[in-house]
Amino acid sequence: WAVIACDQYTSQPEYWQRVKEYAAGSPSALNIIFPEVYLSVDNSKKIAEINDSMKNYLENGVFQTLENTFVYVKRTVTGGKTRRGIVGLIDLEDYSYEKGAKTLIRATEETVPERIPPRVEIRRDALLEIPHAMLLIDDPDMTVIAPLDEKIAHEKPVYDFDLMLGAGHITGKALNAEISVEVQAALNRLLSKSDNNMLFAVGDGNHSLAAAKECYRLNKTEASRYALVEIVNIHDESLEFEPIYRAVFGESPERVINDFIVYAGGEYRGENAQKFTCVYGDKKREISVRPLSKLCVG
Repeated sequence: WAVIACDQYTSQPEYWQRVKEYAAGSPSALNIIFPEVYLSVDNSKKIAEINDSMKNYLENGVFQTLENTFVYVKRTVTGGKTRRGIVGLIDLEDYSYEKGAKTLIRATEETVPERIPPRVEIRRDALLEIPHAMLLIDDPDMTVIAPLDEKIAHEKPVYDFDLMLGAGHITGKALNAEISVEVQAALNRLLSKSDNNMLFAVGDGNHSLAAAKECYRLNKTEASRYALVEIVNIHDESLEFEPIYRAVFGESPERVINDFIVYAGGEYRGENAQKFTCVYGDKKREISVRPLSKLCVG
């Protein structure tokens, strides 16, 4: 049933072909998402097929409904670590992707406007939501999610299965009303410690949430007001943050370095300068600048 998020493997159509072959003949989330590798100028036919699949799944009893329920998920990821999270609804009135927003839920990256319309087109008439949005909470004392392991240790999972193509394993357990209230109380306590009224930071799926917000602005119904997300503690041991490396071709290293220095405001040798060494060919050059924030340098 489960497939990877639609914005993955966008330059590897062969991966999605393997998914298609693996899921053939069975109900699958593949049939109700739009892998971005297939996005084109005209997506209307594919979107119509997705909407038809959603309607078919709803009419033929594919789903079990758990109304007004949090689901506690444990995902075994590559390397064997376990990521813990809570799947639930957020109110899009409390979210903004605009720069400088002071809402309860905020973006962590600049939103690219051009990436929103295709997602709005897909979401606008959809009967179901298949999200991959992750919201991060800053809970160093592990007060919100971690206690659930013990509290629901003996509860029966609502799902428990291996993910396809080596993606690990996932287990989900529904939280009863009493524990759900405890979770919300723990979140409120966390919010009370915040000095900027921020509770959630969008860790993944920012453009999908931005599309959800736009759909709500275009059609303010009760159903469109909410979005499904997974809440994860930024201090979860499974979360590893690594830089994304980019290769630059067709430019001289000297010119790239000089342009970077100009971008960073020029050479700076003060006490709070950030210094690092550039190595290219048989040359070394120390760079000393004062960026607005510390740079990840390897």
